[in-house]
Amino acid sequence: KAEITKRLSSFVQSAPLHDSHKVVMVEEYQALSADAIQSFLKILEKRPYIHFIFTGMVDKTQNTKSDKVIAAFGALASRVPVFMMEAASTYNTMMYLHDILVKQNIDSDESIPKYIKMEGLALIAQNSENSYRKAVQMLDQCIKSEAYTKEDMEKLLNIRDEDDYYNLLTSIVNGKATKDTLDLLVQDDDVATTFNYMYNLLSSAAQYRTFNTVYMPKYIKSDFLEKKIVANAAALANNKNFDILLKGFESLNSSFSSYFNRSQYIIGMCNIISLCKNNSLKEQATRPTIPVRGSIPVRGSIPVRGSIP
Repeated sequence: KAEITKRLSSFVQSAPLHDSHKVVMVEEYQALSADAIQSFLKILEKRPYIHFIFTGMVDKTQNTKSDKVIAAFGALASRVPVFMMEAASTYNTMMYLHDILVKQNIDSDESIPKYIKMEGLALIAQNSENSYRKAVQMLDQCIKSEAYTKEDMEKLLNIRDEDDYYNLLTSIVNGKATKDTLDLLVQDDDVATTFNYMYNLLSSAAQYRTFNTVYMPKYIKSDFLEKKIVANAAALANNKNFDILLKGFESLNSSFSSYFNRSQYIIGMCNIISLCKNNSLKEQATRPTIPVRGSIPVRGSIPVRGSIP
C-alpha cells in the first residue's frame, strides 16, 4: 500500500503532457482506509486536472467499517457522481464462467470432471458476492490448481455449497447433531459468514411458512436454484423443531447487532443443538406404541390350543 501511495503521489505531481487531464482508476475502493480517503479528497480539491474513477462492491446491509471510515466515504461521495450498478445474478455469473470454459476448451475436455462445468460454476457464483471479477478469479484458481471436484473446490477456495449449510440445519433441527456437526459450524475462520448463511436459510423458511412461497433476491434468476431454495425452505418450515431453531437463531442475531462474538456464537449454537435434541427425545418418549400388524395384545395367560379353560 505504501508503494501504491508513493506512485500515486508521483503521478499527480506533474501536469498532463499531451492531454488536458489525467485519469486515475481505483478498484476495490471499499477496502481503502480513512486516511487514504482523506488523501484522495485533498487531491480532488487541489488538483482539478486529476480525475478519479472509483469502483467497488458495497453491501449497504452490512456495516463493518468504523464510524471514521463511514464519514470519510460520505465526504468522498459528496464530491463525485455515484452510479449504482445492478449486482451480477447467479445465473448470469454461471453463464459468464461457462463462456470462459468454452473458450479455453475446458468444457469439451472429457478428462476434466463434469462437476466444475455445471455444479461447480453454481458453487462459485453463489460465493462470488455477485462480482464477475471475483468469480473469474475463483475459477482461475481452480483451473490452475486442477481443483475440479466439490471437495477440492471447497477446500481450495474455503467456501461451501448452500446444501452444506442446509444439511447442517437439518441435522440440528432433527435433533441428530453431533460433535462433528458443531465442529463444522465453528471450523471456519469466519464463523459469522456461516451463521449469516444459515440465518438467511431460516428466514426463507419462515417466509414459506407464512406466505407459502419464498421471495427471491434479484441476483438469483435461476429456475434450478429457485426450486431448490423453495424445497429446502418447505422442509425446514414443516419440521416440528423449526420454532425452537428459529427462536434460537433470532436471539443470537439480536445479540450480534454491534459486533460478532465467536465464543458467544459457539455457546449459542450448543444451546440450540441441545434444545432441538431434547425436544426430539421428549416427543419420542411420549409417542404412543403402535402394535405390529397381526400381533395380539396379551391380557393374562393365553390358553394352550386344545386345553379346557
